[in-house]
Amino acid sequence: MEPRLDLRRSPIAGTGCYALEPIPEGTSIGEYTGEIITDEEADRRYDGREETYLFSIDGGRCIDATRADHNMKYVNHSCDPNCEAPRGES
Repeated sequence: MEPRLDLRRSPIAGTGCYALEPIPEGTSIGEYTGEIITDEEADRRYDGREETYLFSIDGGRCIDATRADHNMKYVNHSCDPNCEAPRGES
């Protein structure tokens, strides 16, 4: 069962995702999906933009969730992150 989450305005920047209840360690909260692009393509697309939804993976690539329709792009955008992404197949 996925934890209950709420999207709302973040006092730091844009939209934030907030847990509505404690989330036990090791709990999956969802999957970050989007277009897989190179770091160079990300730089080209978003140079100078303050708000992006990029998740670094391996080999100089990232997942671009800017156009994705899911809440995971708002998770763990923090100066003190407390989530980890499992190493999966890419």
